[in-house]
Amino acid sequence: RDDFIVPAPPTPLAARAPACAPTPAGELSLRDAVETALARNPDIGTAESNIRASIATLMGARADKRPTVSVDAGLLGGDSPSMYLMKRIDARILQPNTDFNDPGAFYNFELGATVRYNLYDGGVRRLGEYAAEAGVHAERSRLEAVQTTLAAGVVTTFLSAKAAEELLVADEASVRTVESQVAETKANYEMGRTLKSDLLSLEVRLATAKERRIRTDVARRVALAGLKRLLAVPQTTEIVLGDASLDAAGLPQDEDQAMVEAFRHRAEVKAIRYRVRQAKIEVERAKRTGYPTVDLQARWYGDDEGLRLSSNWWVLVALS
Repeated sequence: RDDFIVPAPPTPLAARAPACAPTPAGELSLRDAVETALARNPDIGTAESNIRASIATLMGARADKRPTVSVDAGLLGGDSPSMYLMKRIDARILQPNTDFNDPGAFYNFELGATVRYNLYDGGVRRLGEYAAEAGVHAERSRLEAVQTTLAAGVVTTFLSAKAAEELLVADEASVRTVESQVAETKANYEMGRTLKSDLLSLEVRLATAKERRIRTDVARRVALAGLKRLLAVPQTTEIVLGDASLDAAGLPQDEDQAMVEAFRHRAEVKAIRYRVRQAKIEVERAKRTGYPTVDLQARWYGDDEGLRLSSNWWVLVALS
């Protein structure tokens, strides 16, 4: 069925702890900030751990389809007539004229190996593998979504902090300009060359300029704090913002095209599609759990009081 067509099995992710890049020092460009966040942010490590868990689930689903081999050994002692008969026959040492009502104490050593393989289960195990594969793809799409969201957050906070720094320079210049005008107007007022209202008007402008400078500085500090949180560095770390250039080539030209590209390529949408596919497979798998199963079993074993084991085997095909 088309609903159950699953992409090629994913290549297992290399098991490793989240990379911990060194704390950024000196001037930090926008590109460096994005790379640092992707290397240090713990959300990336969490998403990678989820991928490894889903891969382990997939490996378990695939293992369910393979034959199983078990090896056993046991030492038995007793005086049970029925057990004595079975073990002596299997050991091929049953003596004639044996009194089975009173066989006496006996001991038996048994070594055996059993192979089990499912021949048919209605496709339950196969669908379980498909569902696990869809889960791996969903977790990988979720990692991509985390990376995209993190990079977007870094770009936003970096540019906000950079813009606030530039505005702060302009606000500082504005404050200095108005301060010089206030000083000049105050001197003219003391010499009677200007009106008191002119001086008051400039003092109001100076207070407004200082307030704007404070607001801009607060916005810069907030943006830097958010950037440090995304970079997973201590808030006491000094960060100097550098080049903020961003390559915007290849972006959609209009809103309609952007919406189409978003629904086609957004990692969150892909993750939801895989989860929906996984749910459909699980529903079908649940429907097939009532199907009959056919299993193949084969066993070799040997019995003896000592270690001179006999050789016995049997093969069974069971329908249940």
